[in-house]
Amino acid sequence: MKRVNYIIFIICSLLLLIHISCTLIFNFDKSTDNTLLQRVVRRYMLPVFSQNNKVFAPDPPLYKQQLLVRYHSIQRGWTEWINLGKNLLDITYINRFSIASVQNKVHEYVLGQVYEAHTISTSYFKADTAAANDYLIKDKRCIMARLYFSDMEDRENHHPLFDKLQYKVRFVYPEKFSAKPLSEIKSDTTTFNFPEMKFTPSIKWAKK
Repeated sequence: MKRVNYIIFIICSLLLLIHISCTLIFNFDKSTDNTLLQRVVRRYMLPVFSQNNKVFAPDPPLYKQQLLVRYHSIQRGWTEWINLGKNLLDITYINRFSIASVQNKVHEYVLGQVYEAHTISTSYFKADTAAANDYLIKDKRCIMARLYFSDMEDRENHHPLFDKLQYKVRFVYPEKFSAKPLSEIKSDTTTFNFPEMKFTPSIKWAKK
């Protein structure tokens, strides 16, 4: 009996240690490298343990946030804007237990990070667009987004021939207090474009 209790204690202690380690890495590791460890930590922390303050905000949201991306190749030019978040949400609505629900949490996290970087750059540089763009290109949050979008496209299309990418944050504001059918509700849109950034293929493809 003592042996069983000892084994249970060891297992629980290891699980607690793993949870604490993941929490510390998630909150304090500022590295922009999209390593396997960071991806595992995000997948563990984001669905349940990340603080999004929704419990303190019972009012319904007044707008929708979207993070879109497009890719550039020398042969074909720019692609259309791709709304990855919408695709992930559509899959999540169909199957709540799909891996897309976790991927959507990661996508929302990246959205929040790049918008925070945009807010800071606007505050610092105001009307100086060139200086603001230079700041965003070097900002760790924007570099993380560049790696995120590069890695996602790499996994989807297996070594795509892109050289640049660009992402933007879009806010959609529907009419307030309008008792209309959904199809008749008008919306205002505000868009924040981020500077073009170099497409960064995964290491496994870059070596070839």
